[in-house]
Amino acid sequence: MGLVDDERFARDVVTHELHRRSAGRRAALASLRKHGVPRDLAERAVEEVDPGDEEDRALDVARRRASRLSALDPGTAYRRLLGFLQRRGYGGETARTAARRALEEISA
Repeated sequence: MGLVDDERFARDVVTHELHRRSAGRRAALASLRKHGVPRDLAERAVEEVDPGDEEDRALDVARRRASRLSALDPGTAYRRLLGFLQRRGYGGETARTAARRALEEISA
């Protein structure tokens, strides 16, 4: 009957997670899995909606957040920004690189 289109639903969820919430791919996949979307469909939806560079998106998010942390000592600011990015669903290396670069930019 066409009442539920899993592919369209998956694309809509990914669009919401990646573009409106500025979340990472891991968060989008987790959200789809939580809604019962099969893994292969979830991974395909993420690739279709966001073939772009997750590192660039993570750096944009980190830059926006880093300005709020400028009053903190560098170690604390880095830990908080790293945790924020990881909670947003960015992978470890991506989050570390984005946090480091964003904090270097505000301290320069």
